[in-house]
Amino acid sequence: MRWLAAAALSCAGCDQLFGFDHVPAQTDATDCAAIGPDEDGDCVPDKQDNCPATPNADQADVRETVPDGVGDACDPHLTQEGDTILAFYSFLGDPATIAANWPNEDPSSTTWSYPGDGTVVHTSLTDTIGELQSSNSFAGVDTTIEVGFIFHTFADQTTGPRLTAWLDSPLLNVGGHECWVQPFHNANPAADLAYVEDVAGNTHSAEVPELHDGDHVKIRLERVFGATDTLVCHVQVGDRGVDLPTVSATAWPMNSTDNHAAFSAIRSAADATYVIVYGPSL
Repeated sequence: MRWLAAAALSCAGCDQLFGFDHVPAQTDATDCAAIGPDEDGDCVPDKQDNCPATPNADQADVRETVPDGVGDACDPHLTQEGDTILAFYSFLGDPATIAANWPNEDPSSTTWSYPGDGTVVHTSLTDTIGELQSSNSFAGVDTTIEVGFIFHTFADQTTGPRLTAWLDSPLLNVGGHECWVQPFHNANPAADLAYVEDVAGNTHSAEVPELHDGDHVKIRLERVFGATDTLVCHVQVGDRGVDLPTVSATAWPMNSTDNHAAFSAIRSAADATYVIVYGPSL
């Protein structure tokens, strides 16, 4: 079964408010095999699923006055209509097809491989890898990117790896607003940390559960436009989630190529399981 995300508010029920529902028990994935790719194992095929990366067999979309087509289990704005799934990439299926369709910034790169188990695998510990998530322009709208990773690291590693979700990333170059997880457990007894940072270096951090080889990590980053633009980030390790304090989002000096969503893996043999982008219809 595939594993399967946000402002930091001190309130009860914040997970429900931001659509981070507790993951319910799902039907065994083998029972769903005949329906086609099903990233979250809820027996609703990805092409029909209103939360393709979050299990919601009931497909409930009832919290808005007018349902917007994004399920309650994953909707970035649970009671506000107008969201849609702008882009979704799962790595289930035929590896050759995935390799051909995945819009990475360097299709000839050998640092990603497609093992056919529902992941793309970062095979280098030394490179900074930024894979272009989508060529759509997300400028001027509230946008959320969510990335699923399986974390791996090695016992001889002395520098902390980093798993990152990006918004407003320049084409062919990692940058922009970011939320990342930096685990230290193999080299340092310090707490593992998550950070949210805008393009000007304004940063907040929070402790996250200690990461170990094979842990599932979910990173969700949202850019919210308003009188003061803000970034909100939710990080989930297994079934434990952390909402980071919000950061003011200094405007990125964009042109037509600087509005992308991306992810990166640095110094980590990280497997990416899916990427999803939410926002208003473009």
